[in-house]
Amino acid sequence: MYAFPTIPTLENTAIRLQFFYIMDIAYLFIG
Repeated sequence: MYAFPTIPTLENTAIRLQFFYIMDIAYLFIG
């Protein structure tokens, strides 16, 4: 995990959402 920036930029938000989306998909396949 990485530290969340104090002021989230659009790019950071997109990367964060994509990361959690991928982890969600992976969790569904693993579980």
